[in-house]
Amino acid sequence: MISFLQKVYSLFNQLPCRPSVCDVTLCTPVYALPRPVVKDVSDAQSAIVTRHVQQLKQPKLASIISSQEHALKEMVELVGISLREASNEQTATNLEQWTTASSTQMDAAKQAYGSKSSPDEVDWNVARLGLMQSTLIYLRDFTEVKAAVTAGAKQAKKALAQSQQAIVSIAETWGLSFTVLCDLVDDHPVQHWLWDGPFCGAYYSASPSPFIVVAFKGTTPSNLGEWFVDIDVTAAAAAPDPLAGAAGPVLFGAEVSKGVTQALFSPYSLGEAASHLPFDLIVMGLQDLATALGGTVEKQVPVYVTGHSLGASYATLFYAESMRRFTSPLSPLQPFTLVDLHTFGAPRVGLSSFGLSLRALVALHARHTWRIVDENDIVPSVPPVDGLEQVFEHIDCGLLVQSGKAAEAVKSELGNGYPVGYLEGSVAAHSCESYYEAIVSASTTQ
Repeated sequence: MISFLQKVYSLFNQLPCRPSVCDVTLCTPVYALPRPVVKDVSDAQSAIVTRHVQQLKQPKLASIISSQEHALKEMVELVGISLREASNEQTATNLEQWTTASSTQMDAAKQAYGSKSSPDEVDWNVARLGLMQSTLIYLRDFTEVKAAVTAGAKQAKKALAQSQQAIVSIAETWGLSFTVLCDLVDDHPVQHWLWDGPFCGAYYSASPSPFIVVAFKGTTPSNLGEWFVDIDVTAAAAAPDPLAGAAGPVLFGAEVSKGVTQALFSPYSLGEAASHLPFDLIVMGLQDLATALGGTVEKQVPVYVTGHSLGASYATLFYAESMRRFTSPLSPLQPFTLVDLHTFGAPRVGLSSFGLSLRALVALHARHTWRIVDENDIVPSVPPVDGLEQVFEHIDCGLLVQSGKAAEAVKSELGNGYPVGYLEGSVAAHSCESYYEAIVSASTTQ
């Protein structure tokens, strides 16, 4: 079976870069172009925030926060801000309780992170900490982010630092550091009246066995725009080709979620330079952090990827494309290496060809894409498989969890015909609280 999967991946990976483009600056992603090497973690953080401030100066963002918010101010106050503040307060309380209850498990998870291990059985300590990391990033203060969009560079950096202070403070109690890598700006099918969208951050440890965990923010229930992106996963489309330089097309050339793909691979202007991709910005952040943590091409820093809800969708596509690019023999070695993916409550993100290609690739490199699903969660059944011309299928390594029960392996949907599953379950079971209880049960119930 493994040899067959290797052959499948090889076919996808042998496609050349477009021959009509010969300018190396056009056929090379920005993260592969020369730039100053960071000296330490402080230097890396400075480089990351400078690029982030430049990203936030996109004309699109300025128009978003100025055109619609005044007209819909009363709705924002009624539906958005009040709900978000209440939710953040409860989330902070939950995290405080989880931190107290999970000290031993967090220590074990950090040790596993640093060892670069990818066991054939899921490590529930790593899964628990991954969920806590995916939960913590919901505490970002988006009011400060919006202030950074319109502020000068110096004030923008201060606003961004303030926006993530709640995350940084709690992460420090876990023995971790945190920094936001970039925002992900998508094109909603409706006007974006409250920009509080997805973003990507990195938890990292400067211990003798350093590691990085890339976390993607999921859906904010009070933000109607993000729910529309979730719905937009039914509109599958091949990812755009940004001339990535690595062999083969983006995401194996497979049909994947349009709404999620646009946020990762739609170009934006970085300062006065040519347009770049959010994916590139994340990779540059990983390069800088890994280098600052002592990573080299001979001694690579392990990188794990995680996310909850919509964040799980972004995490899945980012992980897949990173594995495709950075495990290719045609790609230059990096100071980091991808290990495992842990997602929670992920919707389906692609058609069968995407999942099959990813399965072949991770099998080739002995990696795992752990997809953890609460048994009563409605979101993993999105998009529903009945009545659609394009049938989405989940990636492999699915694990079904529920409070009070042991975990169960989920049968693969890939290549088995029409997947089983309808639009059923509850939104309550999609919460991080529900997933935490279920993961605790999975780790203690045999």
